[in-house]
Amino acid sequence: MKQKDDRNYTFVVSRSNRNLIRVRRIGVTKRLTHISVGLVIFTGGVFSYNFIQKNIRPQIAQAYNQKANAQFLLAIPQNRIFGEGGPEMTELPAPNNELDTKIRNLEQSFRDSEHTPSIYPLIGKINDDFGSRRNPFGGSASEFHPGLDIDGEKGDVVIAPANGVVLKTGWTGGYGNMIEIDHGKGLTTRYGHLSQIDVEAGEEIERGQEIGKVGSTGRSTGPHLHYEVRIDGEAVSPHSFLPAGNSPVVQPQ
Repeated sequence: MKQKDDRNYTFVVSRSNRNLIRVRRIGVTKRLTHISVGLVIFTGGVFSYNFIQKNIRPQIAQAYNQKANAQFLLAIPQNRIFGEGGPEMTELPAPNNELDTKIRNLEQSFRDSEHTPSIYPLIGKINDDFGSRRNPFGGSASEFHPGLDIDGEKGDVVIAPANGVVLKTGWTGGYGNMIEIDHGKGLTTRYGHLSQIDVEAGEEIERGQEIGKVGSTGRSTGPHLHYEVRIDGEAVSPHSFLPAGNSPVVQPQ
């Protein structure tokens, strides 16, 4: 009785030629068969991986990047807390025609002057604009916001948007660490929530000069710069002097 051989695979190959049929049996060990099949699978896998890495993956990455760039101008973490704050002011300022006239006159006389705050002290997203806003500390009440809240990271450099003289520095209520600069003709600017102050009262300042660093001191929900423009002590919209859109980045001197 012939014993079954579990160590080999037997392949039957037939070939016919007119009336003659030839049959041939080929025996291959199972070990060699398994190694051969494994090599074929491995080679195919390597080829497929290289093909995907070289051709498919770059196309996927390019499509993803194009979609991401179309949706976002800045890559901002989803759990980022946008800084808001400033002095607490519940009453809106009354209309002031005399002040409006002075703003227009200042715009004209300061248009080409280095004393005009016509550049942004920090480049970033405007978290809160000038005017009425919801209370950033909760509740349904609204409040008047006398400046711009410009988003930034703690330590970002804040520059002077125009020449002037430092009026005051230090802790000022809801502003936290604040700098106030006099630009002449009743025009002043304020910079709140600073983590660092790099100027002193009485110091002459030039446009583009570093004056401090972004922080979250005072009445603030997170790192940002509170920026104000005032005429004769009354807050006005900084947009009256700023260019439309974001200004170019100015390097500190």
